[in-house]
Order: sequence, then C-alpha cells, then structure tokens
Amino acid sequence: MTYTPEQVERLLPTVWGRAWAWGMQNSQAPDPDMPRSSSVASHAGTYWAHLADISSAWHRTFLTRELRVALFLTHACGWTQEEIAEHEQVSQRAISKRLARGLELITNHLNHGTIHEEAAA
Repeated sequence: MTYTPEQVERLLPTVWGRAWAWGMQNSQAPDPDMPRSSSVASHAGTYWAHLADISSAWHRTFLTRELRVALFLTHACGWTQEEIAEHEQVSQRAISKRLARGLELITNHLNHGTIHEEAAA
C-alpha cells in the first residue's frame, strides 16, 4: 500500500480526535442503498488500516518541534497558516514549507519505514 501526501493530510486529524474518524467518509465504500453481503476479511477495505498507520506514523516519524507544531495546529486545531505564522513569529511561507516537509516525512515513513534524523534535516 502506497501513501500520498494528500492521503496523509486527510487522515492526520484522526490522530488527535478518535471520534473524528467516525465522521470520515470512506471513499471506497459502496453507496448506502447497495445491498450488503457477508463480510469476508480478505476482501475488506483498508480504511481502518489507514487510521492505524497514520496514528503510528505520527508517533514514530522523526519530526522537529517546528514541524509538529505546524502540523498539529493545522490539522488538529484548524488554525490557518497566517495564524500559525503569527504564533511562531515566522512568515506564512515558512509555515507552508513546514507543513509540506512534515507531510513528506510522514509519507516517506509510511511508504519506506523509519526515516533517520539526518534525513529530516
């Protein structure tokens, strides 16, 4: 299974709000009016695996304090990049770069395993 930064960005809020996951729409789910069949584990979707992966990746990926703050304030608290920039006393462009780099590192961790400190710098 390969992750994209867009998928990681969509899944990140579930790390901090477990109940939030119940409100997410599974893009692979059939229409609600479709008849249901018996569940076979080998044919199940990957929705819950994605949620477990993103939670694990948040805790295991090496991210600097700056990257974690930018990702947390954006995806958990709903702050804008301008609000975070003011809080961190940097430019909005710096926050944009931090968000992109953080998503890239988490995506790389999910796709390739542990990323070492040297790679995060």
